[in-house]
Amino acid sequence: MEWIRFKNIIFFSFITLSTLLFSCASDNAEEDTSKDVDIATAYWEDYTPDPAKWGWIDTHNHPVIPAKFDDARDFSEGLAAVNYKGRWGYVDTKGAMRIEPQFMEARSFHEQKAAVKDFEGHMGFISATGDTIVPMKFINLGDYRNGLAQVQTETGWGYVDVRGKQVLKPQFQRTWPFVTKNCARVKEGKAFALIDEQGRHLNKDKIDRIYAYSGGAFRFKKKGKYGLLDTSGKIVRPAIYDRITPSSQGKYLLIKGDEVSIFPGGHTFTRPADIRSLKYIGAGRIRFAKDTLMGLMDTTGSVVVSPSFVQINGFHDGLALCARPGGDLWNWIRPDGTLFWKVDFPLSWDFYEGKARIITSQGIGVIDKNGHTVIPPGYNELRDFKEGLARFQAYPE
Repeated sequence: MEWIRFKNIIFFSFITLSTLLFSCASDNAEEDTSKDVDIATAYWEDYTPDPAKWGWIDTHNHPVIPAKFDDARDFSEGLAAVNYKGRWGYVDTKGAMRIEPQFMEARSFHEQKAAVKDFEGHMGFISATGDTIVPMKFINLGDYRNGLAQVQTETGWGYVDVRGKQVLKPQFQRTWPFVTKNCARVKEGKAFALIDEQGRHLNKDKIDRIYAYSGGAFRFKKKGKYGLLDTSGKIVRPAIYDRITPSSQGKYLLIKGDEVSIFPGGHTFTRPADIRSLKYIGAGRIRFAKDTLMGLMDTTGSVVVSPSFVQINGFHDGLALCARPGGDLWNWIRPDGTLFWKVDFPLSWDFYEGKARIITSQGIGVIDKNGHTVIPPGYNELRDFKEGLARFQAYPE
């Protein structure tokens, strides 16, 4: 009886295993078939337009461009990418369609050129008149900077010039924009390097990592320590620092133990033991944290604003967005620590072009630096002003 029971177990196990294998094979067959679906078909199958549409208002709250687009980008160089019924094109600041909707993807203009993708999944660059400058043959693209753009093919990343001519063949694992005509950072295998327009290395030694350019230098990491490189590849600060804070406002903080120095600027001070998370945020101010609150000090290390905020952003237009303890209480502070607005808001944003968005119980609105309400609260979705216009989203009437 035990032998019969054992044979039955073996038989049913074989049947179960065969069924599972057949099921897996069927699943794989279905997966392989799905790979044959072309990019355009997959795009339209997934495309579901939002019933709320996008348009633009001016600083007087006039709807300059009616809300009729499924999606949109901010204005750049006088044109904005818009999605109309699933296809991307470009409008000007008066709402005229300058480049007809025809692309699967469209990015903002930089140096009079914009990256677009066709419905076969290929990318290229077009001019402000819609003419193709760089053929649609790339996997991915970066924006033009200093006359050069990053391009990706199956072999890696490279660069093309304003005519689409190859300057550096696709060979790098990763690339970033040229910050000058003769300096860009790239990744080759596990190491980073700075190169010129001919692809020659500017830095002499291998570097573990090079970070974004800002404040006249690149932050880099080597053997666990941090330093700074200039655009010629010269080391301007050796890799001896425990930490170098990212430069968001044109200056770095170089931290070695409790000693803090500023680049560029040259000021040096000793950080108190109970102070942490230092970062330069503009307007001559360094944000710091003590316990659970944030305050501000000047570039000599003297405290200007005592720790009394749960959040302080970088300075924009001379004001820094801040949040006070006790719930959703957002305002802005001046460099001397005085509050800008007479009341706090449940939520607000940084100032750009002299204006900032705020939220009240009525919706999103906009105020200016003079303390005036520019756009009365009432929008469900409203973005920052760019080139004098702000995107808004509304449901068709």
